[in-house]
Amino acid sequence: MTNCIKPDQYVIILGAMKCGTTSLYTYLEQHPEICPSMNKEPFYFPNYFAPKSNIKEYHKLWKFDSKRHKYALEASTCYTAYPSVKNVPESMYNYGIRPKFIYIVRDPFERILSHFNHIKTDPSLMFQEEHQQPIHTCMYWTQINSYFDYFHQDSFLFVDFDDLKFKPALVMTKVYEHLEISKDHYPKRYMIKNAAKNGSHFQNTLRKLFPQLSYYEKSNIVSKVRDSISSRLFPPVEKRSLTKSEKDFIYLQLREDMILLKSNTNIPVNKWGFN
Repeated sequence: MTNCIKPDQYVIILGAMKCGTTSLYTYLEQHPEICPSMNKEPFYFPNYFAPKSNIKEYHKLWKFDSKRHKYALEASTCYTAYPSVKNVPESMYNYGIRPKFIYIVRDPFERILSHFNHIKTDPSLMFQEEHQQPIHTCMYWTQINSYFDYFHQDSFLFVDFDDLKFKPALVMTKVYEHLEISKDHYPKRYMIKNAAKNGSHFQNTLRKLFPQLSYYEKSNIVSKVRDSISSRLFPPVEKRSLTKSEKDFIYLQLREDMILLKSNTNIPVNKWGFN
């Protein structure tokens, strides 16, 4: 039976699709002090879902053992998808949880292109207002600033996707320090992994049915099944780069937000071309 989880015993990974949330979740779920959610992305707090009766329903997402676990972990990308998804920080606060947050940011040009390639949609659609959510999601300061109305900024750790990809051990050290958990349990290996690629639902099912399987065992099963059917169900789609006009459009949409992000968090947005 799930033991009661205290308000400050949650850790929530924030970040948009294609920002490495799955990789970081994978690294953290291997730590003995971390209890991963039975579903990596429960999407519990968005206001377009029916209100939950009480916090006990949220607790049911974990097999939390207070004798060995310090944190209950989840990573729902929709928690930083304003304005498509609204009132998430307020909903969390009103539920009475007081999490530690880890927010992953990525070069917005790369993230937006990866997003469109992932959903197999032409990036030129973003010139239409109804298709600009991939850009809105990269307004990192706008996304995270709403959380500061409810949670102290010290609760947040900002992680650069490039660091997670190229210096994962350094990132994990910072994460362990942020969460104040043992540094004796680093991941056995590192990889940028996006389990959502045609396989996240299957992998979540495996997690529930076979909790004894390691992440890598589940990943291997997913990979083999996906590879065997992908050529039939997911025919290859030509990927392309952003045009100059598309990059200029993104720059103009994001510049003000990026300036605020740098001034408030010291994230080096200049390396993404925002001066």
